[in-house]
Amino acid sequence: MSTKMFNINISSIATLVALLTMFRTASSQDVQGVIYLDQPKDIEMGLYLSSWPSLQECISKLQSHDTLAAETCLQNLTTQGRDKDGVLNLLTQVQRHQGNLDQAWETIDKAIELSPKQHLHYFQKALIAFKQRENSSFFLSQWKWHIRTKDAYEQALALEPRMLPYRYYVFYSYINTPAIGGGDKEKALKIAQEGIDLGFRECYLMRADAYRVLDKFPDAFRDYDTSIALRIFKKNLESFRGAGYAAMDQKNWARAKRYFDYLIECRADRPDSYDCLGDYFLAVGDTVNAIKAFEKALEKNPKFEPSTEKLRRLKRKE
Repeated sequence: MSTKMFNINISSIATLVALLTMFRTASSQDVQGVIYLDQPKDIEMGLYLSSWPSLQECISKLQSHDTLAAETCLQNLTTQGRDKDGVLNLLTQVQRHQGNLDQAWETIDKAIELSPKQHLHYFQKALIAFKQRENSSFFLSQWKWHIRTKDAYEQALALEPRMLPYRYYVFYSYINTPAIGGGDKEKALKIAQEGIDLGFRECYLMRADAYRVLDKFPDAFRDYDTSIALRIFKKNLESFRGAGYAAMDQKNWARAKRYFDYLIECRADRPDSYDCLGDYFLAVGDTVNAIKAFEKALEKNPKFEPSTEKLRRLKRKE
């Protein structure tokens, strides 16, 4: 195989050096002790090293900001025929962050050709497809890249069932996609249960979401309670926001309050956390605290329209 495909320029290496400082950096809004579930953004350096130990020296040089030495190291690996697919995967990550998504897609396909049973290659492919989906403005294009993302994650999950990011995306794809488009809530429930059986405590929250969309509310509430005890939280608020409104629909006021309080505890930076609590207070007839909650939401974001409109309606009634 020609070494041309492995050519590495210094600007790409410099970009990767900057990226290394970003991996596994917690948000300043994260609460210590809470395990946040979120859409994966990158392959972590530890996974590269566990899969391709020969990258150790190259990554060390990257972390030392020695870009010329890192470039030489990676070129030497490919010249020696060592872990070429790992080098390609690492370069794909650089290309993806630079926005060269078409080039990244081609590069990761070459890595897959070299090592078709390496799950991290399909993980990288899924990350590229997800970014393409985010960048697409037309529905058909978004749908195409969603299917490619899901397919890549399913291939990765089949090769390595113990990787939570793969299970996470496949699960929520089956939950959130209409049945006509391939969604399958019962299959999602099975995926969550398999994760629990493998020892992933995060999957209790996934199973709770599956039970909720299947209208199995006692089972869902049990798992949401377990998730709170385990300090598990889905970062986009989707899970406990849905749990809180489901509890309100079931007139389970204590649980609704608990779930919305947990929203605020885990994401006190988000105006919609307080907006949800305001809705709870409105439902139980506590207008004073509802107003306080909506006002708190506007402190977080003065342009947050849902709370603005609710306050407007409440003040008209005064």
